[in-house]
Amino acid sequence: MALIFGGTIGSYVTGWWLQFENRKSPKIGHGLILVGSILFGSAIWLIAQIFHIESHYPNGVLFWALGVLPVAWIVRSQVILGLGTILVGLWTVLEQGGFENANYLFPLVFGLLVVPQVYRLECRRSLAAALVALAIWVALATHFSEYQAFVAGHPEGRNFGTAVVAGARNIISLGLLYFALGLWHERKLPSLADPYRILGVFLTLGGSYFFTFDVTSSPSVPGPAGFGLPPVLQVIFIAGALYVLRRITGLTPGLRPEDQAHQKWLWLAAIVVIAGVIPLNWGSREHMLWHNLILFLEILGLLWWGSTTRQAIYINLALLAFMIDLTTRYFDFFWTLMDRSIVLILGGILLLGVAWFLEWNRRRIIRGWEVAGDGG
Repeated sequence: MALIFGGTIGSYVTGWWLQFENRKSPKIGHGLILVGSILFGSAIWLIAQIFHIESHYPNGVLFWALGVLPVAWIVRSQVILGLGTILVGLWTVLEQGGFENANYLFPLVFGLLVVPQVYRLECRRSLAAALVALAIWVALATHFSEYQAFVAGHPEGRNFGTAVVAGARNIISLGLLYFALGLWHERKLPSLADPYRILGVFLTLGGSYFFTFDVTSSPSVPGPAGFGLPPVLQVIFIAGALYVLRRITGLTPGLRPEDQAHQKWLWLAAIVVIAGVIPLNWGSREHMLWHNLILFLEILGLLWWGSTTRQAIYINLALLAFMIDLTTRYFDFFWTLMDRSIVLILGGILLLGVAWFLEWNRRRIIRGWEVAGDGG
């Protein structure tokens, strides 16, 4: 016990002295404070093993995070903040995945201890980890909220498939909110814009891609899922995204006609995304066709936005999504024709040709931006 506590406290004290008192070796001092934060977590698990403490094991990770995050605030350390953020995400994964509950404590810990520090230090890596943790919580909370309602004897059109579909709808809605917040941060806090924008694109396109498969074959899946957590979260995310977009379009009055057109197209893109998360009582074939159309329109919108704003990341993500979807549809269409080698070969050649054409155009567009920038 003395070794455990002595090592942890000694690392903290020595690190503080070197970084803030002596100030001759601040990097070594910061490293020792980080070591102390790691030893603090090790002490929790070692003490639990020594005394054979059988408890709710995710709480160990929670206590570790609660001990690390205040240290990050005091020493203003992005590395320790990143450690604490990862621990908060790991805690909710263990809590929800191991005990199948919605973990309503997560938003409180996330909002009070993680978010303020991310903005205080303007740490993009910690923000990315926090946004991933929030997306995981939303997906698992939605799933277990729906599934537990079914198990508790309140099916109301629910089953296991309904829980998965509800989670995907909330992920798409959260992606729309992330992207809108990314656009807002471009104008107000550019250093934190990328995590919002990139994760927003991934979540939106990933969720839409999920719906291009036959995930609604069960009669209870397309219908309403009652008035539990999933629809509430979906309404909150969509309303939040629309509010942020409204604030963005109202930030710069007196825009040029072309900029006004850009904002109108931005609203149209949001409507397309929202149309993809509205439950529809259609057959599975109609659902697949509808969501393939939605995904195609989202990819076109992302390509247009990348070309308009001259940001290569949007072009790259859009083409990546298009190639993944095209490859998937290729195997969907030709799977029954696999025994006919000529059809498979011709389809593969066509797929390679499309991939080459898209990559050639991507490089041409980006090269044109670079030339225009050098000329300016």
